[in-house]
Amino acid sequence: MKYPAAVQNFVDFYNEFSVENPSVFNKVYGESVVFQDPFHRIEGRPALYSYFQGMMRQVLKCEFNILDIHLGDLPAGEPGAASVIWDMTLQHKALNRGKEFVVNGSTLIQFDGQVILHRDFFDSSQLIYKNIPVIKSFVRLIEKGMAVE
Repeated sequence: MKYPAAVQNFVDFYNEFSVENPSVFNKVYGESVVFQDPFHRIEGRPALYSYFQGMMRQVLKCEFNILDIHLGDLPAGEPGAASVIWDMTLQHKALNRGKEFVVNGSTLIQFDGQVILHRDFFDSSQLIYKNIPVIKSFVRLIEKGMAVE
């Protein structure tokens, strides 16, 4: 399937994820992009680029596997929208004792030539809480208590 250029640029960027090349980043994201995930809300391309650079200083490996893409059906004249389903393989110095782990998630993007909204959805416990040894035990205890038998 052929996707709008903004969607294809987004997917290509995450298939080869790196923040080493600001011109590629600037091709994907609009100047006034809004980024949101379970932990942050960031406004503006310079702030988002700075956030990504800082985050990657602690990361040993970050690879995305794009599993599916769904285009939104919005009225003419409205920005385009797409949902991107992904798995992220992450190796972070401070998480899971530096070992790789996988986070499943999706991203909603809106675009108007470039991405103007990037909203990530994922289980924050899968990313953070289950990968810090002391907290991991409490999360498992809570999950066990909530399980339906």
